[in-house]
Amino acid sequence: MPDYLEHLKATILALEQELAADPRHATLRELRRIYETNSTTDSPATSVAPAPTGAMPTHRPPTREMRAETKETIEASERFVKGRIEPVPTREIYHHVVSHGCHIGGANPINGLSAILSRSGKFLAHGRSGWTLASEPSAGRKADDDPPEPQGRLQVAPRSNGSLTQEGLSMSLSPSQETGA
Repeated sequence: MPDYLEHLKATILALEQELAADPRHATLRELRRIYETNSTTDSPATSVAPAPTGAMPTHRPPTREMRAETKETIEASERFVKGRIEPVPTREIYHHVVSHGCHIGGANPINGLSAILSRSGKFLAHGRSGWTLASEPSAGRKADDDPPEPQGRLQVAPRSNGSLTQEGLSMSLSPSQETGA
């Protein structure tokens, strides 16, 4: 018999002797005996489900159907936000949809509305500024808000205190940024 098999056999015997002295092993043997005695299935008592591999499933579980009340809230919100260039605050949208008969429950209905808008996929969130429609090209900004195309090169000069300056524009670097960390 090859050496590695002898070593394997010795390791197994040592582990079995060690486990035999452990009261938990005796409990496990007794539980298996009771299970096998009372089991009505054909599968052995020692079989175990395969351990999860950690990978997420490739399919998503089916989502439940959106409630009619939620659909009405989204539609009323769309009508209210449509055509607006600037983001509309959630509070304004909330007051509009409630005034049109929609009900949003929960401890904080404004947060509930925010969750509804976010999950709908029809709105873009702009932080505390509010919401715009995702389908509108403006998406919360005017065409003339686009930054101008940069021209030429940016000339930056270091200062003795670690900040950078360029023609009156200055920005300080934190110590970690200075060292490149």
